[in-house]
Parts: sequence; C-alpha cells; structure tokens
Amino acid sequence: MTPGWQPVLPGMSYRVSEVAGGSAQVVAVLADPARFRVVVWEAYREGRKPRTVAEFAQAGQAAAAINGGFFDEEGKPLGLVVHEGKRLNPLRKADWGIFAVVRGKPRIVHTREGVPRGATEARQCGPRLVIRGRVPRFKPGESFRSAVGITEGGRVMLAVTSRGQLSLHHWARVLKQWGCRNALNLDGGPSRQLYVEAGQVKLEVPGAYGVPNALGLVADR
Repeated sequence: MTPGWQPVLPGMSYRVSEVAGGSAQVVAVLADPARFRVVVWEAYREGRKPRTVAEFAQAGQAAAAINGGFFDEEGKPLGLVVHEGKRLNPLRKADWGIFAVVRGKPRIVHTREGVPRGATEARQCGPRLVIRGRVPRFKPGESFRSAVGITEGGRVMLAVTSRGQLSLHHWARVLKQWGCRNALNLDGGPSRQLYVEAGQVKLEVPGAYGVPNALGLVADR
C-alpha cells in the first residue's frame, strides 16, 4: 500500500491528507474497478429533485460517491451523461474531458475524441487536470475542488478538498503526486461533496446543497 492510503475493503482504500503547507485538506478514495463498478446517477432526467451525495450513495448502495459535472439553474446537466449504456444528455462542445467506463475499465478522453464506443457509464466535465502524467496550464483562481482520476494501474480515484481552496494547477499536482496518470475536474465550489460508507469507515464532506448528478462506486457482488 502506498504511504498515506488506508485499506477500507478489499480493493478499496482512502486517505485524508494536508496539502499546500497545511492550508488545505484533501479526502480521496481509491478503488479497483474489477471490484467496484462506477455508476453515473442523474436525477434531473428521472424527474427527481437534487440530492446530497450521501443520499445518492445510500439509495444506490454505494461504498463511496462524489458529486458529478456542471448543471444549469434548473438542474439540467451540462454535457454528456451516459447510464447503463443509455445517453441521457448529449455531448457539449467544450474544451472538457469525458470520464467513461468501457467494458468495465475507466477511461478519460478529450471531448473532441467523442464518446468512447461501448461506454456503459460516462460523464463530461472539465478541464482535464492530468493528461497522460502531465499537468497542463490553467487560469489562476482558487476554489473548493472535486475530481475523478485514473491511476497508472487503472484504479479509480475520487477526491475532494475538505478544507481550504486550491488553484487548478495545485489541485492537479496533488492528484498526479497521488498516482493519477489521468484526471478530470468535476463541479467544484459549493457543489463539491464526497461520501464514504465502507467497512468500518464512514465519512462525509458535505456540499452547500444537493446536486442533480453524482458518481458512485458500487461493490460487485
């Protein structure tokens, strides 16, 4: 186990670490996609009201969950949403990325590459934070952060800032340092939230309000 990560269940670990010289704290979950399915939940298309990530996780019996991508004032998703192979919202023309699951394996691609063929779950957001191990340049500005990443070994990472705000550059560097070869920024600010209920661990990083979409890690039984 890489230093800093604590095992929760077979195939899942988590960490809570100080970053930026102690001015911020990050909570992250790392999971093996062979043991935990990544699920995209979308409340707007189902005619449901926004939920907290904790409510999404509990309803979906997920071991962990994180808020998803951007949405408008009515809660309609901005960008691609795919669930169980069905496209619930179209691709948005933007300099963003797409997190997708294809034949059980996670991928992050640029929007211009289109929806990966055979994607069963997918969510579009941006910008991409780590691209094949490289951190690109970003505009300045700090905020609460949320992201999904994929490590060199193909594990899925869900991460949020639980305290303090970070620039996109600093956020991306943390994710790279923690093993992400590719990472995608999710909706940050007051939307960012994460929930974990697995093994003996139960923790929540709450947001300011409910959100209309989320990503979950559900144990394969």
